[in-house]
Amino acid sequence: MPESDDTEQPTATGELLPATQTAAISAPTGGRFQAGELVAGRFRIKRTIAEGGMGVVYLAVDEKLKQLRALKVAKLGFAGQLPPEARSALAVTHPNVCRVFEIHTADTPDGPFDFLSMEFIDGGTLSRRLREKGAFPEPEARRLAEQICAGLAASHARNLLHRDLKSNNVLLAGEPGGGLRAVVTDFGLAQQPALPPIPSESSDPYVTGVAGTPEYLAPERWQGKPASVASDIYALG
Repeated sequence: MPESDDTEQPTATGELLPATQTAAISAPTGGRFQAGELVAGRFRIKRTIAEGGMGVVYLAVDEKLKQLRALKVAKLGFAGQLPPEARSALAVTHPNVCRVFEIHTADTPDGPFDFLSMEFIDGGTLSRRLREKGAFPEPEARRLAEQICAGLAASHARNLLHRDLKSNNVLLAGEPGGGLRAVVTDFGLAQQPALPPIPSESSDPYVTGVAGTPEYLAPERWQGKPASVASDIYALG
């Protein structure tokens, strides 16, 4: 996928901004990689493309396959190892789900930590599109909503929950005919339904089982109940 000059870049909240507006945030808070660094002997870091509360996503070149990839890694201060359930994301292959290719481990002075190599989607978030241009015409809104539903259903069919579905986690990829394709991304909080929260004093959401964006959390999540297909559907709206 070619990289364009207006590839979007992140704010500290995970929003995406044009590359020309990102000089002040070129070094992410808590980031683990630097531009130009070769990670795991394979991925050459180009720059940061998204940053959220717990993780950072980098644009990198896979020097083995000669392709662009997005690399997602937890920020410093968060667990360096991905939960076992993250491997379930590798099994989800759907045009409306951002493809996760592999889980890698990098050795650093801070110790080993896991990161994901993912499909690079050259597009902005649904949240940004709605904020800047307002609501879609009804036919296109219905088509995009159906695509988001299809992507979520594909992950549920693999027994994988999203746990943080929101408009910031839906990318809009341009299609050859000029249309848009909704792609659900950021399964960083994903957990299989069979695994309940573990009582703990830890603030790590992978341990406590209570994580997500408050505005999108189902009522039962606030009561300490585990995430479920139903709570994903609640977040969908």
